Amino acid sequence: MKKGLIRLLFLLLLSSNLLGSVPANPLLDQLIQQGKEQLYRFNLDSSLATFKQVQKTFPAYPHGYFYEAYLLLIYYSQDEANLALEGRFKAAAQKAAEVGEQFRKRDPANPEGWYYEGITQGVWGIYHVLNHSYIKAYFAGRKAKGYLEKTVELDSTYYDAYLGLGIFHYYVDLLPGLLKFIVKILGFEGNRELGRQEIWWTASKGQFFRKEAQFGYYVMEYFLEGKYAEGIRGVMELYREYPHNPALSLLLGYHYRRTRQLAQAISMFESVSDRYKENLPSISIMKYYNLMVCYFTLNRFDRAEAYLNRLLNGSLRISPYYTAAISYYQGLLADLKFQREKALQAYRKIKLTKKTKYWYYNSRMLVKYPMDSLMYRYIRAMNMVGSQEYASARKIVRELDIALNRREVHASNPELPFLVADLYAVVEFNLGNRQFALRRYRRLEKQLYQMEDEFARSWILIHYAQVLRLTGKLKHAERMLEKASEVDDDYTRFIIEREKFLVHNGTKKS
Repeated sequence: MKKGLIRLLFLLLLSSNLLGSVPANPLLDQLIQQGKEQLYRFNLDSSLATFKQVQKTFPAYPHGYFYEAYLLLIYYSQDEANLALEGRFKAAAQKAAEVGEQFRKRDPANPEGWYYEGITQGVWGIYHVLNHSYIKAYFAGRKAKGYLEKTVELDSTYYDAYLGLGIFHYYVDLLPGLLKFIVKILGFEGNRELGRQEIWWTASKGQFFRKEAQFGYYVMEYFLEGKYAEGIRGVMELYREYPHNPALSLLLGYHYRRTRQLAQAISMFESVSDRYKENLPSISIMKYYNLMVCYFTLNRFDRAEAYLNRLLNGSLRISPYYTAAISYYQGLLADLKFQREKALQAYRKIKLTKKTKYWYYNSRMLVKYPMDSLMYRYIRAMNMVGSQEYASARKIVRELDIALNRREVHASNPELPFLVADLYAVVEFNLGNRQFALRRYRRLEKQLYQMEDEFARSWILIHYAQVLRLTGKLKHAERMLEKASEVDDDYTRFIIEREKFLVHNGTKKS
């Protein structure tokens, strides 16, 4: 869920205003505002038609061409297997670049021309990121930054341009150490605080794209700054204005799922309309995938399997990431019914690729070791933590922990004692027994080198680091995150970098 949702949010975040401080033409301004309002309400077909009208009415202006490319990129991001759609995006983006260049050359003193060149390169950069072509994305981003800097050099009050600059400064500073060093050698400095400030300038002073900047700022506060209450409060304000925008509904649903408020999460995911099923299949996939995960976490495996079958038997075009995620849960649900061959068939569908590493590494332990009654009980207890049934989870993990330590039982999975010890510490921490959790983690830390599964070990270290951060032991937390960094998975590394920032900030919010 997180990866797919972040992708959708990332695309909406990176949109920026198409007009300068003074509209070039009242009719153009009116059409742009109309198209934007349709976009906010997620009537994308209507929005696309409006920007086609802009092209016809103002063929020498880049506005309509850019927004067509941008909207097609949103469609493509949700349906990456659609090669025809990819071709339409490329053609539209190329046209936007050509018209934008001509527009700029006719009046090089006009900041708007430079601005359009910048955001068009930004769209190309997003496309390359979606396809994991990071070198190409780097070059597109470099061009975009140059054009946007020229924009504000010509007009420092062109506040809409600060959104793109702010995103650049913020995310360069967020890069892992080695990448940040390479980018610095190439001449780019990140500045997290400056980036936040620039995005807020657009959010508070931008003329046409305030809402996008506000949305981007709130998402950044929530996902990256650890300011969950502030971030979600801002998203809720936007949701009240645009209750049918699925990006907002999915984000709020994810928030409720993340904070273990599963009834609210289910209600929010169910509110997402199915009208996007054909043109934006990933929205329906995220809806039903998250409903599956919610019911799985509630240990209602029958309901989870019903949603799983809806995904498997539907006509939805599923991305490689979600194909892997669905295969993981298909295998796990079969394992929980002790249908081993069916489980293995599902796990083996998960291939090791850039887009599926997280699920591949998650599934390896399950492939290697068959499900037994001990692992079954552990998974049920883990789900109880996910639904805030801490007392019930404590009973199970305490019994498992005692039995495994006394060697009263033999687990088919030799990693299970480490998993149980981790979960025991998490349960006690959530019940307020912080010192108990710290003692268990200190003991576990000395034993972790015995674990064969490096991926599982990294996540245990992340959990330990979170407990250390929340108890103010920041130096120790930083050491645990460094040990966790050995994992070869982009999503896990992202979580580690986010945790490192919170540690450096001394943030004690969960």
